Amino acid sequence: MITIFAYASNQNGLRDLLRSLIGNAEKKDSFQILVGGYPDNDALWLETMAEYKDVANLSLMTAGQGKEIDTRLCWVLSDEVFILGTQWDKRINYYRDKYPDDIIVMFPTGYKPYGVKSESEIAMMAERHPVLSAKWVELVGLQDAEMICRQLFLKHGIDRRIDIRLIDIQERGAPSPRPAYDPKEVIRKADIIAEYINNFTPSGT
Repeated sequence: MITIFAYASNQNGLRDLLRSLIGNAEKKDSFQILVGGYPDNDALWLETMAEYKDVANLSLMTAGQGKEIDTRLCWVLSDEVFILGTQWDKRINYYRDKYPDDIIVMFPTGYKPYGVKSESEIAMMAERHPVLSAKWVELVGLQDAEMICRQLFLKHGIDRRIDIRLIDIQERGAPSPRPAYDPKEVIRKADIIAEYINNFTPSGT
């Protein structure tokens, strides 16, 4: 199962995102979509979601809601984007079991040359919408995947990136500014991932 966290800012953008995901998927039961955004607009989100309730698994995320999610992969999207690649779910699931330790990061914008570009250059072009394995999220959360991958590559010689440009993610207009990151937190999280990978044994799962 792929769990998509869809962050809504306006009804038209959310509709375009949901339409693109559902219309271009191979199997409608291969993913679930959790919609959240400004709580004051929950009625609008529910109205838009109702258009697709019979063809896909959609739920509304509400403030303070705790939800146990049974998933293998997590994908955070905003309604600033939409997906044009056909059978995007098949492309993502193809790589789901690539590593037995379940540490996988898929980048819709492809690889960045960590050994050539500076940290600030990579931060400027950092992946906004990575697909993360459940184990990655369990260990270090959803944030700063690109910068953690860079640290893993440069410090630990580990590269778990997968290029999924063929899902063809498209921006709606000018993208919003990238959030700031804490370099110390990035180092800490990369060390956690590296330790897990280096100590992993199939019998320990």
